[in-house]
Amino acid sequence: MPDMIQYAKVTFKANQVADFAVERMAIEGGWTEEVAEAVQNELRRHNLDPDRWQVEHTAGRVGAPETVYLRMERDYHITAFYVFGESMGRALADVLTLPVVAQKVQASQVYIR
Repeated sequence: MPDMIQYAKVTFKANQVADFAVERMAIEGGWTEEVAEAVQNELRRHNLDPDRWQVEHTAGRVGAPETVYLRMERDYHITAFYVFGESMGRALADVLTLPVVAQKVQASQVYIR
């Protein structure tokens, strides 16, 4: 049960960060260095290690009415079987992983001439 609660918390936080990221991308007109830094800081603010996330996003400048896209993904390892001993936890650790995915799309708010 604690694993499922923690998994839900990580999924919720990931979706909050993804919402933040696409909003910034829409305002900035795509993925920029400033957006990348802001997303890294937002992950840290939510106690999510930025190095554990694979992030895919729209590349370059995006003008309205096109859309920006962001997808964040990582694995969540179930640790409940460690209560039966470290050897049991290690034996099952590789097969007991759940994906955490947050994916968002939003229209760009920048008109590029």
